Amino acid sequence: YERHVRRVRVEYRRRRHAMLDALADRLPGARVSGADAGLHFAMRLNGSVDRAAVERRADARRIRLRAMESFMAQRPALASTLLIGYGRLPAAAAGAAVEALADVLQAA
Repeated sequence: YERHVRRVRVEYRRRRHAMLDALADRLPGARVSGADAGLHFAMRLNGSVDRAAVERRADARRIRLRAMESFMAQRPALASTLLIGYGRLPAAAAGAAVEALADVLQAA
């Protein structure tokens, strides 16, 4: 059990660093928080985007993300923070995933 936990901890650390490095390269203005724990992090955008449109475009590209504002009781139309999970994403795919995410945000 301990060996398994150690192995997955190393793997998820690799995935996290790959995502954060790719974000720094492709979306340098995005501010990430909460990346030190768990398999998700929050990414604050420079401005606001149409929440529903971004979620639809991301879903169409098979990117699973949600605007933090989607979890509010009164959901605003605009979003400025995205909740991004990286647990299922292999480290080698992080660059392509962030490139697709950048395309989604650019279209917003």
